[in-house]
Amino acid sequence: MQTVARTEDLKKITDDKDLQVLLSPFLSLLRNPTKSNLRRVAGFFLGVLVEGVPRILGYLTVMAGFLAFLIHNKGIVVGDRSAHQASLHIPQLFYFTAFTLFFASPYLITPTKVKAFFLDCLHRPVRVVIAVGAITAAIANFTYAHPYLLADNRHYTFYIWNRLFQRHHLVKYALTPVYLYGFWAMWDELRQRGVLRMLLFFAACCAVLVPQQLLEFRYFILPYLLFRIQLQKSSASQVVMEFLLYQAVNAVTLWLFLYKPFKTPGTGELQHFMW
Repeated sequence: MQTVARTEDLKKITDDKDLQVLLSPFLSLLRNPTKSNLRRVAGFFLGVLVEGVPRILGYLTVMAGFLAFLIHNKGIVVGDRSAHQASLHIPQLFYFTAFTLFFASPYLITPTKVKAFFLDCLHRPVRVVIAVGAITAAIANFTYAHPYLLADNRHYTFYIWNRLFQRHHLVKYALTPVYLYGFWAMWDELRQRGVLRMLLFFAACCAVLVPQQLLEFRYFILPYLLFRIQLQKSSASQVVMEFLLYQAVNAVTLWLFLYKPFKTPGTGELQHFMW
């Protein structure tokens, strides 16, 4: 009787070697629930504790400090709690993909990648239909417009929402192909780093972005940076284009802040444009 999971069986589940190592003792126990395989699973957890915990001690310290803050503050919100209540704002993930497509466009929007996306769609039409249906349903049922988004005209998001999304109620659905391509392009890059890392990244994005009802680019910066450092292949021309794109955004933002102040209607208070 087979007592240890074979490499061939593990490859049927995933090609990710790290994930194969994690699954091996559990698959062996499922195939043959003997004492030796049970000891393998117990040894796996013991190894994680003995070898893994010291490596992530710094992260555990930060987590402990965060939990202490939650207990002391009686919640995560600092400031007006009524304006920052958690919600199931699934379209935040879609906005993040569009944000990522823009800032990582030299890497994600290339002729080769666009062609590969269309070929993938042609070969997997059922998956495309399911994905489009899921995105459309999420937009229809979980789209929120925070009062700050509608009122604070000092931010890019105010103008994007008012001049794009509110132009017509179908605009938010018309952007579905952009979101679909964004998810595919990010998946195409992250899968090269392994399935486990890709799943952890998307799980972390969900935990950080989905509860946020307010659409703000600052929420996307850290997830974007974590995605950006995963990109392995880049040419000199792509790096230069990326640098120029960042500088153009910075230049426009600084110009608006310095030279295009405006007064708040009613109060006459001078306001400056910002992110």
